[in-house]
Amino acid sequence: MTLLKAEHNENGIWYFSTIRKAASFIDSADSNVNAAIKARRKVKGWEFEWIESDDVLSKYIDPKRQ
Repeated sequence: MTLLKAEHNENGIWYFSTIRKAASFIDSADSNVNAAIKARRKVKGWEFEWIESDDVLSKYIDPKRQ
């Protein structure tokens, strides 16, 4: 399974199935997250990278803002 790993110093690590879900979670535009992945830079303190993993628990995938 391919997941987008999002890591933040204060908010921890979360995983997303799409760029849109990650962007929505951090309240940013899809294009900002996509550009950050390509340029290896942060958006609002979040670092993103695509990973291949079947070991991630479902509770950490596609979280919703409370």
